[in-house]
Amino acid sequence: MNSLILKLKNYFFKEHGKNFFIYLSISFFVTSIDYSLLFILTHFFGIFYLISSTISYCLGLTLSYFFNRFFNFKKNTYDSFTKQYGLFVFFALMGLFFTNIILYILVHFFSLHYLLAKIFSICLVFFWNYLGSRYVVFR
Repeated sequence: MNSLILKLKNYFFKEHGKNFFIYLSISFFVTSIDYSLLFILTHFFGIFYLISSTISYCLGLTLSYFFNRFFNFKKNTYDSFTKQYGLFVFFALMGLFFTNIILYILVHFFSLHYLLAKIFSICLVFFWNYLGSRYVVFR
């Protein structure tokens, strides 16, 4: 057991592991905002869930970009802002496309509630967004 804990500790305190852990923490925070806004827009304002998902995801992607840029990957030079944000938006829009496709399929073909379907889409799209951020946007 101690060996496993030591291996996990070593992984998370190496640079790559540290970035992943910080990215995971930022994602958890941003996802809670995304998920809450999805619920509020759909449940209280009666907005169609795919439109609510798009709005909440866009807010989340903007927050995620700035938190990751300044607190995680620390690429905060002005020269790289336009290129970085463009790449980030590209990966995020692809993530939005995947999110909405997964939501649609799970809700319409598998009759899952939209909030449960959102959880599945978050889990799948998380890895796409992390890999894009880590290896392309903030490399």
